[in-house]
Amino acid sequence: MERKILVADDHALIRNGIIGIIESLGYSDVMEAESLSSILKVLTVHRGEITHGLFDLKLTDGIILEKLSFIKKINPEISIAIISMNRPDIYQKPLMKFGIEYYLTKTATDDEMRDFIRRFLNNEPYPRHKISRDFSNPFSKLTEAEHAVLNYMLEGKGTKEIAVRRDEAQGSVSTLKRRIFEKTGTDNEIELFQLALSYDIS
Repeated sequence: MERKILVADDHALIRNGIIGIIESLGYSDVMEAESLSSILKVLTVHRGEITHGLFDLKLTDGIILEKLSFIKKINPEISIAIISMNRPDIYQKPLMKFGIEYYLTKTATDDEMRDFIRRFLNNEPYPRHKISRDFSNPFSKLTEAEHAVLNYMLEGKGTKEIAVRRDEAQGSVSTLKRRIFEKTGTDNEIELFQLALSYDIS
């Protein structure tokens, strides 16, 4: 099966590094994106053509979890792998919901990155970097919408700005924030930020 691959990261150096590995594996049909909006644009223009996507979790205009439903709607058959600075257990629940099992941290060695990408593009299992089913991490309980709001909160954005970013009512954002506090066992943003720091969430 021919592979048409989309690589998305907001840092050109990382994108180029991943693309270099992909090309060294013998794949030449590779496209790139630097934001959520550019991912959606590429997928829309090449509707149904992209077979594999290697995406950073957090991009300049938001977190990939916000757009997974739309991505899958545009291209239901796309296989997605996440390459991120954040540890995988934090995002396992929403990622598993969308059938995403491949996750690699950017602290991986060159050999690990190459092996991960090779296995992903060949649809081979790579248990070491598959999403865990251990939900003991408090942040693993969050839905994709709650993770998106958490991401904005950690960036210092208030309810009004988050609502504008997400194009939804402030009341809905307030509800999501309340659920985040409940699920993580925190009472305010200071406690939430401290807990996020302890789990290396940035």
